[in-house]
Amino acid sequence: MLAGSNVELHLVKDSAGVDEFYAALLSVPHIKKQAVTREWVANHYRWVVWKCAGQERTQPSVFAGRALTPDSVMSQLLQRYNVEVEEGKRSALRKITEKDDSAGKPLTLLISGINNIEKTVEMSDGWYCLDCQIDMPLTVLVQRKVISVGDKITSFSSGIIGAHNDGIPPLQAKGMIKLKMNYNAVRPAQWHAKLGYADVSVMPILPLKVLSGDGGMCTCVCVVIVRRYPIQYMETVGEGKKEFLSAKQESRRQQEYEKKREKIMEELAERVVCGAAGGGTKKIDKAALRKLETGQELYDTLQQYPDPGSLHHLLSSQQLTLLREFTEREQSRASERRNKQLMEQLEERCPRRKVISLVKYKIQCNSEGATRSHLTVWRAEHQDALKEGRCYKIYNVACSAYGGRAMCLSSVKGTQYRELPGDFSAISYKPVCTVSSIPLGTQECDLLGRVLQVEDTEKDTVFVMADTVVCKQVTLRGNLANQELSEVVKPGNHLFITNMMISRQGKLYVNEKSTLTTSPKDSCQASRLRDFTKSLSSKSETFWEGLLKAKNTCESVPDEQLIEECPEQPPLEIYETPNKPTFSTPNQPARDRFSTPKILDQSIPLFSKKSSLNVSSSSLNVSSSSLNVSSSSLVDLPELPCSTRAKNDFVTPVKPADYRDIFS
Repeated sequence: MLAGSNVELHLVKDSAGVDEFYAALLSVPHIKKQAVTREWVANHYRWVVWKCAGQERTQPSVFAGRALTPDSVMSQLLQRYNVEVEEGKRSALRKITEKDDSAGKPLTLLISGINNIEKTVEMSDGWYCLDCQIDMPLTVLVQRKVISVGDKITSFSSGIIGAHNDGIPPLQAKGMIKLKMNYNAVRPAQWHAKLGYADVSVMPILPLKVLSGDGGMCTCVCVVIVRRYPIQYMETVGEGKKEFLSAKQESRRQQEYEKKREKIMEELAERVVCGAAGGGTKKIDKAALRKLETGQELYDTLQQYPDPGSLHHLLSSQQLTLLREFTEREQSRASERRNKQLMEQLEERCPRRKVISLVKYKIQCNSEGATRSHLTVWRAEHQDALKEGRCYKIYNVACSAYGGRAMCLSSVKGTQYRELPGDFSAISYKPVCTVSSIPLGTQECDLLGRVLQVEDTEKDTVFVMADTVVCKQVTLRGNLANQELSEVVKPGNHLFITNMMISRQGKLYVNEKSTLTTSPKDSCQASRLRDFTKSLSSKSETFWEGLLKAKNTCESVPDEQLIEECPEQPPLEIYETPNKPTFSTPNQPARDRFSTPKILDQSIPLFSKKSSLNVSSSSLNVSSSSLNVSSSSLVDLPELPCSTRAKNDFVTPVKPADYRDIFS
């Protein structure tokens, strides 16, 4: 029979396969036989048949009996030959395997196969295919069949595993080169999306709640800086041990290191000078001296005498010129060798410190009550500080699981920041409290107070802070000398503590995120501290002694008696009653206390050990309705058909190990 472009196609039992189409293509006069191999025909025959069959199945009213025919298949094979061989155009995967383009660009691919044993998927751009290695969150979705064969996905930051230096053709790359995709950089694509490099002018902004700690890099997030913590320094000492230092600790350790290095340098320099001192004891031979003709011979000979400079009058002017030129070159080389030797010995005895600066931020999506997380910016001294209350788009940021549960972000070499307009100070606002005005359920605050008593130990430092009403105990990790706080935390001083941490039991403690000062640099903080100091000016030492004595008396009361007098209250920050109408039934009146609580911070456990919450269960019946979409409104045909399920976005669960149906 005659197929596309009047090509003669021989049918076998009224059917045609790869061999029949391969023989038919070779019979075409203008076809280059060295460019059309059976492997090339088999590869493109697979995708053409898949495409035509998908068109007939998805839109039978238009393509039934017209798409998957020998004439249609032959026409598309000839078209692919003209595009790839005659015109020299290449698909996305071919450019990647031949190392002529990057896999990190936005890329829309089709899932054409799944290997559950090796935990890989086969990805295709409609022309060629490659195996793809996926991370654990994507593997879970594949195992749950949320991601299946025929789905299209868009990856915004893919990688290559096992790439060759010179690149190889895609038909030979099977099993040698693999793509690598991460959950946080992959989004579902529409069924009609064009395969290949995606034309994405704006990166999709992902909320924090859909990110996974073990899902790799994220392309773009939009967050508000809720809190900026003090700069820290991470030093690697010994066999990979990490130490985190404050700015004062880093300054003191750097000074100690420089003093030690200078002392060792002086010792090594003295050894070199002593080793170079002294000369030879050979007697002068004037006749032999006049016969020397090169600078090296003159230099080596004079170095054998006790005082080489006293023999210059025995040399001719020409010999002096040669000697001077050679001596300058020799001294320069000797100085370089000596300096290199000194540096090698210095590095051996006093190696350079491995210190990296970092700043931590508390971040939140740009809406009140949204998910919060932490951002770590490395090498912060080379970057402009992110400001509190400002909204930023952050590109190319790493995600990691912290403490096995919480997800935090971390900057990498290619991370970029772009500030967005708007006022988000309400989200980042944190009140300045005194000891008696700390709100219930608060986990972090800025604190004003007067130091009454200090107990400094090697492990922890405990001091008492007070206002005119009450005094409380504050715990500091480490002693005051190591923290450079001996002159700050003293009885009688008025302190401004930023980022004071409050435990669930109501205890106050200071960690590496906190700063303690008697003279804040910020004008607002300094003003609050001056007003607080002025309010305490009328109090005498007798008043403070009595307040401290009353605190010690309360601490001697048994805990059972205190619990009876002051029953425990649940933290206010865990629950927030939503402003929604309550519903009632004929048998059950509306009650506000049965309203569903809104969890503001998912990292806080829902129930504490000392309290319980009993809520009667009720059934919720929701009637289902069908949604019918007419396919006649779809004009553009797919490059390759895939599942027609509507898939919008991923949904990240509370626990990283429990992945929901993120495509639904």
